[in-house]
Amino acid sequence: MSNQEKIISLLDHAVQMHQANQLEEAEEIYNKVLILSPHQYDALNLLGVIADQRGNTDQAINLFNQAINASPNLVTAHYNKANTLRDNKQLGEAEVSYKNALTCNPKSQDALLNLGVILQDQNRTEEALAKFLELIKIAPKNAKAHYNKGKTLHKAGNLSDAEKALKKAIKLDPSNAYSHFALANVFDDLNKNEDAIKYIQKAIEIRPEWGQAYLYQITILKRNNL
Repeated sequence: MSNQEKIISLLDHAVQMHQANQLEEAEEIYNKVLILSPHQYDALNLLGVIADQRGNTDQAINLFNQAINASPNLVTAHYNKANTLRDNKQLGEAEVSYKNALTCNPKSQDALLNLGVILQDQNRTEEALAKFLELIKIAPKNAKAHYNKGKTLHKAGNLSDAEKALKKAIKLDPSNAYSHFALANVFDDLNKNEDAIKYIQKAIEIRPEWGQAYLYQITILKRNNL
């Protein structure tokens, strides 16, 4: 067996362990790969994922950077780095990494979606909407894109188009409680009380443990003396 064949075999085994959440075993095998090939970018990237799963942010970023140095066009390393930065509220740096991922693959749906979300989180509404529209053009049936488009339009005060976008999201993925909750918010702002109650109830049916949805339902009912 050649060195490259050994590396492929080890990576396959490590990924199986990783997917089974056997992190120590996976980590050990990834490190064996690095002994054979110190700059093997997949092993570095996936070790970064393990570090992130354990909450070791600095180590994760370092490993993602090593993977990127070894393979500058490795989309998953840029994307994973961006996610780690986003989770640690480093939105500016996360934005750069998502854009780097998109430079490598302009049609990366996950990168477009998450870039739009962090732009939305920074109240950069028009930029966020542009990303969601770009994603919908690439993947018209991406329910999360329509959901986030609807939320962004709502935030911008465009209630009519927000309603349409959220209904589309629900049509594509009826099991997403967040879409029902968001549509209830839109109907509430449109003073369509019956529709608001209908969709908040649906959100609760999907996620019975969701306390925020119950509180919102109570607020609507009390406000309308129902």
